[in-house]
Amino acid sequence: MKFRDPMTGKVFENIVAAMDFYCFGSHRECDKCDFRNKQCGNEWIRDHPADAARLMGYEVIDEKEEIKMPGGRCGPFSGLPRGPENDKTIATLNAEYAIRREREAQDEKWGFPQHNTCCEWSSILAEETGELAKELNELNFGRGNRERMRAEAVQVAAVAISILIHDDLGAIVENRSITTEQTRSEDE
Repeated sequence: MKFRDPMTGKVFENIVAAMDFYCFGSHRECDKCDFRNKQCGNEWIRDHPADAARLMGYEVIDEKEEIKMPGGRCGPFSGLPRGPENDKTIATLNAEYAIRREREAQDEKWGFPQHNTCCEWSSILAEETGELAKELNELNFGRGNRERMRAEAVQVAAVAISILIHDDLGAIVENRSITTEQTRSEDE
């Protein structure tokens, strides 16, 4: 039995790999975990892999099923009852979930904390925003892909949140530029 993170498309070969990523790859606090009443890492997860995967927000996939990242109205909260009073809540929960997963992936890829300057953060955010703008324009002219657009929107939001997190931690380097005087003295 395999499991897939519906927001990133990441596939886990077994429930132990899925649980390891859920518990350790996401820096999750045990006291806030969905398994706190089910004896984390114990027999319950191994005996109920499909239920455990759903609690982690993962999908159970058939080995013959095509593996792709879903787009549109999807996510771990999409199974909740639909209706005017729930649609906004479900969409918000799914968006927040996707952004949290992207933040985790960014930290895994780039490390944490990053010690970027204000200009570096600006460049990263502008690059991601440009990619989102491109996908929105492509959709506007009938050539786009909604899944790519959604992925870019999630990346923009995750970078913006990362900037806020790093600012709260005092990890944004405010001035790493060379002054005019330093440049002149090096030229002499």
